[in-house]
Amino acid sequence: MSEISLFAFGFYPNSRNASASRVRRLNWRLKRFKQKIFHRHNFGDFLSYHLVAALSQSRVRIAQQEERGKLLAIGSILWSLQDQDVIWGSGAHRENQVPSRSIASCHAVRGPLTLRELKRAGSVSTDREPLFFDPAILLPLLHPNLKSPLKIKGQTSIVPHYTDTQKVKDWLKETDQAIPIIDPMDHPLKVAKKIAQSERVVSSSLHGIILADAFNVPVVPLRLAGNREPEFKYVDYYEGSGRSAPRFSMDLREALDRDPPAFQYAERDLVRFLRSFPYPMKAIPGI
Repeated sequence: MSEISLFAFGFYPNSRNASASRVRRLNWRLKRFKQKIFHRHNFGDFLSYHLVAALSQSRVRIAQQEERGKLLAIGSILWSLQDQDVIWGSGAHRENQVPSRSIASCHAVRGPLTLRELKRAGSVSTDREPLFFDPAILLPLLHPNLKSPLKIKGQTSIVPHYTDTQKVKDWLKETDQAIPIIDPMDHPLKVAKKIAQSERVVSSSLHGIILADAFNVPVVPLRLAGNREPEFKYVDYYEGSGRSAPRFSMDLREALDRDPPAFQYAERDLVRFLRSFPYPMKAIPGI
């Protein structure tokens, strides 16, 4: 059976490029326990592995940063770009961070700001424009049981960026608010289910915002003081989905006063995005 080598940064929380022995151990665990392992990794990064493994006819292994010919899917990981890599939905983390490479193909990127950075680096051809989307929006196509969950009436959930989790907990304790926090280090399907059950989401996690959009749940983008995540990637995603830059709430009190409309992707666009997967794909019911 052929293999897809996938780079997913969050599997290596303490370094950008884990040792070969550490990667071997991780791939052994993934092969041995499939996706049942209960990790402590950012759900968006694990979602990259889950989604690619669910779509591909080939086995998926986690790659090291310096490997060539790897797949870059979900995440702001184009700083890891090497020659002959394949891009399917990845984004730049900030400006002037994408290296100049001779890549194999670019099927999709998260948004127009990422495409601009790839062109600036000379790493993509200007002959064929890639699609704009984040592959996380495809999760409902693979798990239709999550698309129409029983909503918890009046439920607002908070999805913090993993660096914001303690700040959110402290604020809720100080204000004596009983609002559920969705753990960003939980399994992505658990995170997705809790988002889909909510009537509104407040999120400083980009993939919290993206999954809320995927499940047509109204979402308030949050940006707490001290969060060092660049606005670049949020603006990139919003503009890639045909919207203007998001209006961030700068504190939780203001965020909880907002009642935004839900965003919905057209079904035909989702099917088109799915079919851009750059490898032989399993049969997906209804597609």
